[in-house]
Order: sequence, then C-alpha cells, then structure tokens
Amino acid sequence: MQQENNHKKHQNSKMTDGDLLVSTLNTDPEGGPIYHPAIGKGAFWGGLVGGVLVGTLAWLVASGVWPVVGLGQMAAGSYGAAAFMGFVLGSAVGGLIGSFMGISHMFRQHRKYSRSGLS
Repeated sequence: MQQENNHKKHQNSKMTDGDLLVSTLNTDPEGGPIYHPAIGKGAFWGGLVGGVLVGTLAWLVASGVWPVVGLGQMAAGSYGAAAFMGFVLGSAVGGLIGSFMGISHMFRQHRKYSRSGLS
C-alpha cells in the first residue's frame, strides 16, 4: 500500500531538473527584486574591512603615531578603547556601505536579466 502511494506521488510529478534549481534573486509578485546574497556578503566584508581600517587608524591617533589636530581626546583613554571605538564605528559604516553596494549589484543583475528576457 505504501509503495503504491509513493509510486503515485512520483508518477504525478512532472518536474524537470530546471524546476529544482533555486534562483539567487528573490522577487516580489510584480517581479521586482527583494533580496540577493550579495547584500549579506557586502555587509559582512564591508563591516570587517571598515572596522579593521578605522580601528587601526583610531589606534594610531590615540597612540600619537599619527597626530591629528582636534582628536587629542582619544589619547586620554587607553589605546584599546580608542581602537574598539574605531572598530565599532568603522564596522557600522563599512557594513552599511557594503550592503548598499550589494543592493546596487542586485539591481544591476535584475536590469541585465530583465533586458535579455530571462526573468
């Protein structure tokens, strides 16, 4: 009995290999793009690069290696606190910029596929 039910399920299914593929570009009912994996990747790598870059610059300013007029207050605390503050601010801004770059990649890809008629 169980084998008959399984056979009927597979017999009614007319799926091809192309139907089993999952698109990387999610769209809304009108066909506009919603999400692309490049958004998450851009946010991650932008946050990481921005955090390390700004954290390093903040540490250099706080330690006095790179003197910047008006940022002497950063040297009042410890170097670690300045580097942490720089990492947090740099990762926030870098993640935001990276996600915007991912969104622009998503829209470029959507325009490319919608012009070619593949969507």
